[in-house]
Amino acid sequence: MKTLLVLVALFASTTAFAAPPAGSRAAHQAARIRQGVAAGELTRAETVRLAVEQGRVRALAKRTKADGVVTRKEARRLDNARDAASAHIFVAKHNARSK
Repeated sequence: MKTLLVLVALFASTTAFAAPPAGSRAAHQAARIRQGVAAGELTRAETVRLAVEQGRVRALAKRTKADGVVTRKEARRLDNARDAASAHIFVAKHNARSK
C-alpha cells in the first residue's frame, strides 16, 4: 500500500506540477491545485485525477503544436480542454470532501 502511495505521489508531482511557463494558464491551474492540496480542500484521489487531466491537456497541446500550425478547430479544442480542466479544479476544491 505504501509503495502505491509513493508511486502515486511521484507520478502526481512529475506530471501535474512539471514547471509550466510562468504566467501561463497551465501554471495558474497547477498553482490552484497546489493551493487546494495545501488547504486540505482536495483529497488524494482528486489530486491524482486532476494531475492526470493536466497531463492529458499538456499532451493535447503538444500534439496540436507538433506540425507547426494550429488551426481554429485545434485551438478551440485545446481551449475547451483547458476550460474543462479549470472547471474540474473548481468543482473538486468546492465539494464537500476534504483531506
